[in-house]
Amino acid sequence: MRKPVVAIFSHSHPFYSKGGGEVVAYNSFQSMLQAGQDVHLYSAINTKSKPNLSIFHPGEFLLPYAERQYLFAVHGLEGFTFTHENRSFFPQLLALLKSQKVDVFHFHHFWNVGVDTICYLMSAFPEAKFVITLHEFLAICHRDGQMTKTGNNALCTRASDIDCHICFPEIDKHAFRARRRLFNQFLSRFDLITAPSEFLASRFVEWGLTKDIYVLENGYERPAGEDERTLSPALTTRFAFFGQPTRFKGVDIFVAAAQRAVANGPSDSSFAIYGCDQEQFLQQFGEHWKPALEQLGARLQFMGMYEPSQVCQLMRQNGWIVVPSIWWENSPLVIQEAFLAGRPPIVADIGGMREKVKHGVTGLHFLARNIASLAETFVTASGDMGLWTRLRAARALPPTMAEMNNYFLQLYETVKKPSGAQDIVDAAAEPVPQDSPRQDSPKQDSPRQTAPKKETSKRAASRKEAKAAV
Repeated sequence: MRKPVVAIFSHSHPFYSKGGGEVVAYNSFQSMLQAGQDVHLYSAINTKSKPNLSIFHPGEFLLPYAERQYLFAVHGLEGFTFTHENRSFFPQLLALLKSQKVDVFHFHHFWNVGVDTICYLMSAFPEAKFVITLHEFLAICHRDGQMTKTGNNALCTRASDIDCHICFPEIDKHAFRARRRLFNQFLSRFDLITAPSEFLASRFVEWGLTKDIYVLENGYERPAGEDERTLSPALTTRFAFFGQPTRFKGVDIFVAAAQRAVANGPSDSSFAIYGCDQEQFLQQFGEHWKPALEQLGARLQFMGMYEPSQVCQLMRQNGWIVVPSIWWENSPLVIQEAFLAGRPPIVADIGGMREKVKHGVTGLHFLARNIASLAETFVTASGDMGLWTRLRAARALPPTMAEMNNYFLQLYETVKKPSGAQDIVDAAAEPVPQDSPRQDSPKQDSPRQTAPKKETSKRAASRKEAKAAV
């Protein structure tokens, strides 16, 4: 039986940016390729994010990057419905995909790739299977998919047309209603939807998506083993942050909690930040942080940027990995990496972080956004070798990349193809209508209220069956 030809699409490429979604897509591609699968990787490159680079010359829209890897340029992506103002790359992209006779399109994002691009391909490949892995709430939340309120950054628990209008008063509430219907219809057209966390899947069900979402943890390759004889009690006094230095990742909370812990806790605890240097931190959070950094002195070290391939090795130089994000998160790779490195995570007690780390079993929780709570956790955990050893032994390892891909390949074979996608091509390409109906049909509200529990149990069963078959 002929193996299906798979095209994996990502919103970027690890050479250009190193976010979780593009890393997962790239690693999935590499693992499939090594296993002999007929697979190609297509990465969208948003040239506006790095204007000093000239990757594409004028008139260039599609470039080969490495073996079976291609880059396509994104020009003028509209941020409300994620459609392109310039679709010049469409014909070249279509011609190459046609020549490869792609059977399965697997998208790890629609950001940068474009809703209109995907609809165009659905129309051009009516017999192919279309799969999307959701990595955040971009379809639900206009604020970069963060589900936090504008102005005060408060956590948002549900998206409604009026609430979204309050966050973005310049956008009419009926436009948000039209946007919700467009994205709901768009996602429903996929043959298969997957997500790396139950929390993420449940949010989409609550939002109104009635299509099944299969929950599968992101795959990750196993690092080399660690010599147990090197695990000294000194490790338990070292706390580290890994990630991008954005406000949503909570690195400022990490620094503030470290400052408080140093003032009130053991004298031998130390802290490290991987992902930025001190200058970048001050540029992001302001010069008023200088006194705190000076007070911490050598107890806080900025380790700069790092390569994803080095992360487990770097984590093993520390004892605890701290994930203080102020947004919900879904399935942070840093938690998987901490488990693989054998380092218990300390995480904010919300969203995907709460789901992935069991408090007192595989790691520790602290009250999200609460500096005092994190500082208290630092003081409690520092030097407690018994606690550290117990949490480390109970860590939950993610599936390997091969296991994740095997699950995907099984789903590719078993999923049934729904009828046509042509009717949403025009809708995705046109501006969002402003005169949408003022209220939804009452018939749609009732099943949505009962869907989360039913859908979650169905997904869990499907996942167990698939993993048992791998």
